[in-house]
Amino acid sequence: MFAKIIWWVIVIILMISCDRPGLIEIENKLDEEIKFYCSMSTDFASSVSQVIEVFPGETKRIYLGFGTKWTESSLKYHAESLIDTVFLEVGNIAYYCSAVSCKQAMFNIERRKSGRRILIGIDQNLVEGSFKEKSP
Repeated sequence: MFAKIIWWVIVIILMISCDRPGLIEIENKLDEEIKFYCSMSTDFASSVSQVIEVFPGETKRIYLGFGTKWTESSLKYHAESLIDTVFLEVGNIAYYCSAVSCKQAMFNIERRKSGRRILIGIDQNLVEGSFKEKSP
């Protein structure tokens, strides 16, 4: 019994002391369901993609690796180098974002909520101002 208690104490200490993963929160401020696709280049693979569906008024998370911190330099790196393309489906209309200026509109210091969390609110201004409509 005593060994079990010590084992659980060690597990809890390890969990508390572990680094937490960085994350991107996608908030849907539109009246329609959206699908958010994020394609990232890495040194180990040509491309890694994450896809999430977000209903109106809902916020969902994309978990990144442990040790991810949203500093100014890491935000710049994500916008300029790591993120290949962001695809967005709003209803039946597909959009994409591959230009650095578009990615900087999403990955900037104003959107950072903490050292490990960034919030990207998808609203009509962001869609019309940054994304390009994908031709069928």
